[in-house]
Amino acid sequence: MTQPVQSFNRGLQVLEYLNRHNGSNANAVSRGTGLTRGTTFRLLETLRQSNFVRRDSQSGQYWLERQVRALSDGYSDEQWIDDIAQPKLQSVGQEVVWPLTLSTPSGIFMLIRLNTDFESPLSQNRFLTGHRVPVLDSASGLVFLSFCDEGQRQTLIEMASNSGQLSTNSLHKNEKALSIRMNEVRKAGFAKRQEKTRSVLSVPIFSNSRVFACLAMRYFTSALSEDDIQSNFLPILLDTAEFIGKAFEAGKTATKN
Repeated sequence: MTQPVQSFNRGLQVLEYLNRHNGSNANAVSRGTGLTRGTTFRLLETLRQSNFVRRDSQSGQYWLERQVRALSDGYSDEQWIDDIAQPKLQSVGQEVVWPLTLSTPSGIFMLIRLNTDFESPLSQNRFLTGHRVPVLDSASGLVFLSFCDEGQRQTLIEMASNSGQLSTNSLHKNEKALSIRMNEVRKAGFAKRQEKTRSVLSVPIFSNSRVFACLAMRYFTSALSEDDIQSNFLPILLDTAEFIGKAFEAGKTATKN
């Protein structure tokens, strides 16, 4: 009987873990796979040198690269982050200057997939990619809840409520208040949230009329008037969200064909 190559099997373990938890650092991968920290780091660096993963120099997190598609279709849904969203956010970030964030749902949290925090001179608190915020405690979470389908919405609200998010959230003390707020967001097409001296403006990103991500801009509340937001920044965010959504949709169609 042929003996398995342990290092190969361990490398596959690491890839499998990243396929489920893309954007993890070496410590998280080590805990998730049961491999030692040293072994995990060597495997990750080997995969990086082979272009199967990339390492974020700021956060130390590892992300699957498109080369993984040669092994599996697991990466196909992630390609839009690098090919579509990242260059668009960098371009728009230079235009608006304020930090931008793109997030997607991850259970009862919103997962930051991309941001321009380290490029923006106006970024006060920098958030790393992979950072999670409670769905009921963020403007993007409120946007996603407002525009997702009813079944998903009720499931997320129930899960978030059971976790204590609803009872501790200052804006939504109960489901009735949350429902009223979501109706306002759907009518307006965006959500705003103020926290001390800073505010967040968030809009949905759709594909085939289905929300799958959110785009947000953080800014100092005193720096921008309501007219500034409505006339200048909201249209840019909406146009950017529409661009990403259409490009994502076109990419999925091309992949199927």
